Amino acid sequence: MSIFKYLLPGALALGAALPAMARGDDGLRFVPQTGGRTGEVACVLDRRTGLLWERKTRSGLRARDHVYLPVDSRRGGEAGRCDAALPRCDAPSYVAAVNAARLCGHDDWRLPDEDELKSLLDLSRVATRPSRPAIDRRAFPDALPTFYWSSTLHRVGGVRAVWFDDTHRELPATSLLPTRAGAVRLVRGQPAVVPARRSGPSGAFLRPPAAAVGEDLPPSAAQLAQWRAQYARYRPGESWQPDWPPPQIDASVRDGFADLGLLPPVPFPADNPYSPQKVELGRRLFFDPQLSRNGQVSCASCHNPATGWTDRRAVSLGHLGQRGERNSMSILNSAYATSLFWDGRAGSLEAQALGPISNPLEMHQPLARAVARIAAQPGYAPLFAAAFGDARVDTLRMARALATFERTLISHDSAFDRFLKGERMALDDRALWGLHLYRTKARCINCHNGALLSDNRFHSNGLHYFGRELEDLGRYAVTGDPADRGKFRTPSLRDILLTGPYMHNGLFPLTENLGVIAMYDAGMVQTAASRPDLPQAAPELRPLGLTLREKQALHAFLQAVSGEARTGPATPAEMGLEPVSARR
Repeated sequence: MSIFKYLLPGALALGAALPAMARGDDGLRFVPQTGGRTGEVACVLDRRTGLLWERKTRSGLRARDHVYLPVDSRRGGEAGRCDAALPRCDAPSYVAAVNAARLCGHDDWRLPDEDELKSLLDLSRVATRPSRPAIDRRAFPDALPTFYWSSTLHRVGGVRAVWFDDTHRELPATSLLPTRAGAVRLVRGQPAVVPARRSGPSGAFLRPPAAAVGEDLPPSAAQLAQWRAQYARYRPGESWQPDWPPPQIDASVRDGFADLGLLPPVPFPADNPYSPQKVELGRRLFFDPQLSRNGQVSCASCHNPATGWTDRRAVSLGHLGQRGERNSMSILNSAYATSLFWDGRAGSLEAQALGPISNPLEMHQPLARAVARIAAQPGYAPLFAAAFGDARVDTLRMARALATFERTLISHDSAFDRFLKGERMALDDRALWGLHLYRTKARCINCHNGALLSDNRFHSNGLHYFGRELEDLGRYAVTGDPADRGKFRTPSLRDILLTGPYMHNGLFPLTENLGVIAMYDAGMVQTAASRPDLPQAAPELRPLGLTLREKQALHAFLQAVSGEARTGPATPAEMGLEPVSARR
């Protein structure tokens, strides 16, 4: 997938797919070519691939130290560095200028795609000198040990870059935001092999049934009074609320179903009980960027207390500014989750806590190195001693401290919580109507049930993008079970208005009539009936036919389950714990 309309499509297949004419009779892969009137080497022919590459100069239009944005810089971003003759320091402007100058007699220069650019990468060149560029420096003495932009887009909003240093020894690919300025090296010619693209299946948005004329009326005062009296008779701790109007749920979710309610006391595992000392150690680790390889990314980079313990991005930025694959889930109320991550690959907070540290897209830090870095900081010794009895640092203790801190991050009481505790007017009439819709016509309660407003199960809402660029099969990557294709863990809706954007890919807003509510009203994305072999959306999904006022009421209830932002650990009393001594 190319950035510019005029760029050649396709990707270069490497390795065994290369043609036999990889080298000429003289054994030389790269052949210099002169360009312009000065007779200097301006281009390099790669006889292995047949591609002609630009070679930079010391100054002027093609100066080696110039950096550009990969897309039109009028969209915003870092200030690039380029020749004063260019209207903007971006790749489109540079490509146009080089083609106008007919470099080496050609006017069809372009940005290379990711695989073409990687065909120049030679990691043997940095085996002993990591500071040198990872490329044949005889052919490209102009090369710099930095990243070069490709034309390959990645998912939504990312552009693939190739680092010509030792970065790709452990990171096979990097996706960066196009607002960064980086180096470019232009190419011309057809790639050696153009693989066939996979065509995606057709997904269908089901049209919701139209509301009848005059149907978009609010409930009467008598109806609201009846609902208020019924919902006020909440029975704490009971899975079914016999005094409430019955929920509209499918038989498929009745097993294990629990109605809405108050959060119970925070559960702490027997092998990792609560202590304020562990909370303080975990808090310190959570905000420490030394857990990351480059010392710039902390847990709080993606789980910021100022933004609902997420980061308000579609997908997070990690090591070297790489874009992640999924939206960063809020860790609020994660103490109540039975599995972690969108695909449920971690069975506990202790298991989850260490995953991002070693993940190449996130912190990219070997755990042993992270332990050594933390142990080398003198301020940690008394914290580990207070939490665990001695100053030893190891991965298990780090995981337990981080998990203990994360378990203290629970929601403050929302208007809905206050209503359940007896404050009958904590929900206004619109939010009360929204509560009733949530449990009945809007069908939210089929998946977002229980005190957590999540069933802690896995469902497919049809957003798997099977066979297309955004493909994500979710739970299937963990279990390998075809029935799990496209399934993701049901997120909690507590504090939902603090934790957008939404869905596993972060592509959806949440307003009264756009994004999430509109999608579910339409029945989400259903697989065509003619393709039963493709991932299927959950059977609980169907068009709802909500009126505009009903959508507004539903949105008002979602506001009512969003409380004051939690920015630090809850107290033992808030967590429902008995008073504890400073135990380990």
